Amino acid sequence: MEKDELLNLLNSYDHKISQANAISLQAVEGLQVHKSKSVLKGLLYHRVAELLLGLAVTVCLALFAYYNISSVSLVVAAAVIMVFMVIAISGCIRQIIRINQFDYARSVSENQQMLAGLQAHIITYLRLSVLQLPIYFAYIMVGFKLIFGLNIWQVGDDNWLISQGILSILLVPVSLWLYRKISYKNLHINWVKRLVAASGGKHVTQAMAFLQEIDTFRKS
Repeated sequence: MEKDELLNLLNSYDHKISQANAISLQAVEGLQVHKSKSVLKGLLYHRVAELLLGLAVTVCLALFAYYNISSVSLVVAAAVIMVFMVIAISGCIRQIIRINQFDYARSVSENQQMLAGLQAHIITYLRLSVLQLPIYFAYIMVGFKLIFGLNIWQVGDDNWLISQGILSILLVPVSLWLYRKISYKNLHINWVKRLVAASGGKHVTQAMAFLQEIDTFRKS
């Protein structure tokens, strides 16, 4: 009889311990997922702000081109910048969609996959942005016209304009090298890691780390 009572008592303790572990795991999952979502919310606000700014700049560039339609050089400069603005806007929209796919109801593995996809979008967005380096002179042209009312292409010194053209050509291989260097497999390189982190990758990495702690807790 005492043996049966002891077995029943041990089984009761085992059941209570299992329940306590399940409750603890559920609490950890809820806390870590909440932390991940909070971190992503900060990134979401940044991307929405960038989206609105990008749209505003694109509209201003369109108006700039319209009011300077008689100048081919200014129209081309504005159009080139607008192309990269549209790319940036597209990247913001994709990232906003990805962030909104994060859901408490999804499994940890599904949310981890979503975050990995978001990280890939951020890296792609950053890679495309460095391709703007050779067309920096377009920004100078638009800036001079807006600030000083001058078409620097028409009034600029010939030697200076030639030097700017040479510099733009020299920046082509630099931008292509950066484009190839900035990738997921090169995140171990400090400067690549910093660039990705500054572009929003830090938020994603933190969110992924919070979710990873759930698996660590399960295995412990």
